[in-house]
Amino acid sequence: MNIFFLRHGLSHANIQKLVTGDRTDALTEEGRQQIRQARVLLDFYSLSFTHYWVSDWIRAKESALIFCPDAHFTVDSRLGETDAGAAADMPLADFTRSHQAFWQNFQPARKYPGGESHQDLYERAVAWLRELECSLSTGVSVLAVTHAGPICALLHFVCHVPMRDFPMFLSKNASLTKIEQKNGHWRLSFFSLTAPHSRDS
Repeated sequence: MNIFFLRHGLSHANIQKLVTGDRTDALTEEGRQQIRQARVLLDFYSLSFTHYWVSDWIRAKESALIFCPDAHFTVDSRLGETDAGAAADMPLADFTRSHQAFWQNFQPARKYPGGESHQDLYERAVAWLRELECSLSTGVSVLAVTHAGPICALLHFVCHVPMRDFPMFLSKNASLTKIEQKNGHWRLSFFSLTAPHSRDS
């Protein structure tokens, strides 16, 4: 089984450097252009997919529609970005100043105020992956359009990196990451591949 993760294009929350933004956060025009550019990767690497998943967040859905306009995507909230609760629409710099221990003394099970923890994110993302293992055949090729958080959490799982070291894998906007399963074991094939001229944000 091959799984390709596409991180959404640049969003308004990214531009404003918010903690995460929320489910209604949309792509910027630059973000839409990034995804259009990313489509060249499909032909360049002769990529095709048999199954399609997308986060329930708007910026991921917009990215999916641009990247594979004719595909039927299954929407799954487990692929959504971390629910940062009351901190979601705060500038990251402000949150870091007001909650210094959150990252300096990082604990995966510590929840955002009114939101979830990164351990929660990890568990729901891995549950999605385990469900695919049980429901799909070994020869399939999956595209999942999602966010930096779920991609990072799943790579912690695949690469056996403890969540106390989160986030070790921060993918770029409009980038592709691939994991593959062989003989019952997952491995990282490539990480955060972008099309030429895509902005690193």
